[in-house]
Amino acid sequence: MIIVKTHDVMLGHLTEKAAYALGVIDGVFEKYGNEVTTVTATTNGKHSLKSKHWEGNAFDLRIRGVKRVTEIVEESRDILGKDYDIIYGYPNHTDHIHVEHDPK
Repeated sequence: MIIVKTHDVMLGHLTEKAAYALGVIDGVFEKYGNEVTTVTATTNGKHSLKSKHWEGNAFDLRIRGVKRVTEIVEESRDILGKDYDIIYGYPNHTDHIHVEHDPK
């Protein structure tokens, strides 16, 4: 089940490709025993000027309390492929999963 952190996280601002990725990742969250996928940012929040967030091609997911985060990230990368970047564990991305549609 997908929920939003606060009222200013607008899922309707996501592009079709980003919304597709969210649905896929929500399924992976559930597969690993997580009942809720919490979106913490779409076009809201603090992001760099060149961020894919502003155009609706990126979103962030909460990891606090999430089971098997590394497996979720790896499986989501495998399913979504090279046109999506899933960032976790890097500077500025240690407390959430960042997902963006970024065709190569």
